Amino acid sequence: MENKTGKYFKYAIGEIILVVIGILIALGINNWNTQRNEKLKYKKQLTNVVQNIKADSIQLQLLKLSRLSAKNIASNLMKELNDKNVEEPGRFINSFLILTGEVKFVSNLDKQIKNQFENYQNTEIHEVLDDYQKLVGGIEFREFRHNEFSENLETELWNNGFFRKVGTTYKNDKGIRQYYSNFKNLDLEEIGIYDDETLYALCLRSELGFSWLLTEYDLLIEKGSKTNQIINKFINKK
Repeated sequence: MENKTGKYFKYAIGEIILVVIGILIALGINNWNTQRNEKLKYKKQLTNVVQNIKADSIQLQLLKLSRLSAKNIASNLMKELNDKNVEEPGRFINSFLILTGEVKFVSNLDKQIKNQFENYQNTEIHEVLDDYQKLVGGIEFREFRHNEFSENLETELWNNGFFRKVGTTYKNDKGIRQYYSNFKNLDLEEIGIYDDETLYALCLRSELGFSWLLTEYDLLIEKGSKTNQIINKFINKK
């Protein structure tokens, strides 16, 4: 009986050990699968970040063309005002109105993108994302201040009658495009175009503001490229 009891006891212990080993293996496999799924999800989230930064870059390239054109327009308008030599009033007014249009950069990258990650598997990535979003915030603030300043100057032009004097020649070509025309007989001296400090100030502000923004656009494009390089290196790592 003692021998049988000892054998049963050893057998039970062996069964328990096997069960424990089985549980530990199952837990290990489950933990491995969980980590693997989390990593795949993390990489998928980062892939979306890469695409959003690429979209930002495309938007910035288009904005650069627009801002550069507007900057050159502002420079030419100031020269004409300084020289008191506006040969084509219609072109001058239409060019000036381009400067009053409100344009701004809107990033495709969610400002709370990092909060959407369940874990931080790569500190370097989150550091470069922080830097990227700080540059985005700087551009948004500068554009806000530029647009606000321009709107205030535009309001002054409304108040001093500038738009009222030229507004009678405003035309709408069947809803396709809108423009000012028929300025051949427009008396620029009567409008006070050469002596209007607000008009000149808006042109000057545009020239300076667009120059700053062009520089910051380039910085963000460069930062976005480096950020995507770091992210892609992590994504493609086995």
